[in-house]
Amino acid sequence: SCKVVDTLKHDVSQIRDISVGGILFTTDRAFDSSTVLELKLRLPEEEEPVNVEVHVVDSKAKVKSIVYHTIVKFVNLSEKDKNSISKMVERKLRGSK
Repeated sequence: SCKVVDTLKHDVSQIRDISVGGILFTTDRAFDSSTVLELKLRLPEEEEPVNVEVHVVDSKAKVKSIVYHTIVKFVNLSEKDKNSISKMVERKLRGSK
């Protein structure tokens, strides 16, 4: 799961897909392209949330005015956070075979 933090409000969201490059997640509103967001990611094997900065690439309605799929790319991702995300992705890929 992830928490979207911007100047307006905090949202809790469900991650649909994640890679070391970015995330696809559901939101309750659309975001303009290039919007900068701070996400707090809860990764399975990390005790504390991972705080990351992202830029919105796209945000499209799945159910108009209710559910949006938002695609973001990581910006200035630290090596530690990149490694944590990479390990989680690798575990998920191994587990899905």
